[in-house]
Amino acid sequence: TILVSIKDDVVPEDIVVPGHIFPLKARKGGVLERAGHTEGSVDIAKFAGFKGAAVICEIMNDDGTMARMPDLEIFSKKHNMPIVAIADLIQYRLLHESMVEVVHRETIQTSSVTAEAVVFRSNVDGLEHLALITGQDKFEVEPVNVRVHTQSALLDAFGDRKSGSGFRFQTGLELLKHHSPAAFIYLNQPQHSWIDDVKQLAADITKKDLHPAAQKPQDVRLHGIGAQIVRALGIQKMKVHSSSPMVLKGLSGFGLEIVETNIIHKSN
Repeated sequence: TILVSIKDDVVPEDIVVPGHIFPLKARKGGVLERAGHTEGSVDIAKFAGFKGAAVICEIMNDDGTMARMPDLEIFSKKHNMPIVAIADLIQYRLLHESMVEVVHRETIQTSSVTAEAVVFRSNVDGLEHLALITGQDKFEVEPVNVRVHTQSALLDAFGDRKSGSGFRFQTGLELLKHHSPAAFIYLNQPQHSWIDDVKQLAADITKKDLHPAAQKPQDVRLHGIGAQIVRALGIQKMKVHSSSPMVLKGLSGFGLEIVETNIIHKSN
């Protein structure tokens, strides 16, 4: 059934439905579009030079229970098989494939400074991201001040720019004006519920951050796109301005070197 299913000329009539094997369709962008086992298995097959098709099976213990990580580690050692996490596949693809392209470029006036605006498009999900840059003629000879900021519509538009949620956004603009050469990378993301943003705006009144459990987790894929944009701009050495330490492992694999890290707090 499996061999028939992955033939190039297979048609629905070749397979008895329903059957004892359940077919799954991987997203076109693989683990960079959906961090699932279906996409991960297909990506591994492609890495090995084979057709983008794979068989997924569950590893069970002798007593019929599902094998958990401690069990899998024993299984791995016994059979000399490596364990690969979805995060590892995401990291590998980000380091070895180019996911962005420049689709538009022109000079614009921001509230703080005149800057060059470069629009990048991801060939994985079609999202467009913005890079605002100043002093590009020095990018290859001097460390560049870099701020990578993930879009948060309400916070960026209505957050207090001096001491609240809008401060980190404003920091990116100030870098362009006062710390050239500089790059402010503004990463687009699919629209999410505005409730969490409103809660954060409300928290600005009490000058307290939200409880960590209420904060959105960082997306390694999105940060990887940010690193690819930085690389595409010709930046090699950078002074990073971030609200948290860089979460992307193996940044040197992008040909990037961090010479200085500046943590942006919520306010001065």
